[in-house]
Amino acid sequence: MFEAHSAIQTLLARGARGGRDGANGGRALRIIERRGFTLTQLVLHRRSRDAGLASVRSALGCDLPTAVDSVAVTGDLRLYRTGPEHYWVVSSEPTTPARLEGTLPGELIAVTPLSSSRVCVSVTGAKAGAVLATGIPVDLHPAVFRVGQFAQSGLHHTGVLLERRAEERYDLFFLRTFAATLHDWLTDAALVHGYDLGSEAY
Repeated sequence: MFEAHSAIQTLLARGARGGRDGANGGRALRIIERRGFTLTQLVLHRRSRDAGLASVRSALGCDLPTAVDSVAVTGDLRLYRTGPEHYWVVSSEPTTPARLEGTLPGELIAVTPLSSSRVCVSVTGAKAGAVLATGIPVDLHPAVFRVGQFAQSGLHHTGVLLERRAEERYDLFFLRTFAATLHDWLTDAALVHGYDLGSEAY
């Protein structure tokens, strides 16, 4: 059976850097790879959209989100509307992609597992927003980009999906092929504040 390996494991092994005296050596940020998530893309066929929505409702037990910037959460599922008829379903349950492939009718919905092609990294700490704002052209002011919102944008020449998970936590999803490059950018930008590295379950 195929076993996924981290795309940035060797980079995480470099450990903490920067910071001054104080708690955690004065390091203000944590850069954490989130592991064990599944990501499934759903694309509804426009001519049969209503039937497709009904099928998804039956399979997931909830409706797909209508907002293009707010995450819908139900159980362990996080649902993102990434385009007019495009949606992401992120879950910590490993069987979710296969379940959706097996239950959603292909004539109504295109189901594409994307788990192995994406990496999720969290940046947490009081300076997380300030660090990300130096590279992502999104207004991250707390009054504008609130907890539970997400944006699709660019960082260091590649696309990212950025979600504000908590007051001081931002999750970034990006292509696995750019994982090392983006990790280097994040650690370079965070160095002035100091950072810890690690991995945790999604």
